[in-house]
Amino acid sequence: MSGTYDFEVQIDGYVVENKERIQEALSEFGNFKLVDHNGMLCATAVMIIRMDDEEQSNAIARAIMKANGGRCEVLIRAYFLDDPPYNTYTYNKNLKYV
Repeated sequence: MSGTYDFEVQIDGYVVENKERIQEALSEFGNFKLVDHNGMLCATAVMIIRMDDEEQSNAIARAIMKANGGRCEVLIRAYFLDDPPYNTYTYNKNLKYV
């Protein structure tokens, strides 16, 4: 579904020398900033997309692998922000608070 998403990307098993190339590839999609967490690259970005989030994730993963010069493990979480789940609680004067 198209809309606004928060994408979280984790990359494991990448070629260290290609970190800058991976950053450049991610920058084509959004304002991703790579951070190294004990040998795993992590990045997040909020993006408005016009395609399905699975298609977008697939394109991001392929760009990462191409920039890496080969396969690596890529985990992508896409959170839909346009209609997030929420709970509503209403309290009135009859609420016992003691």
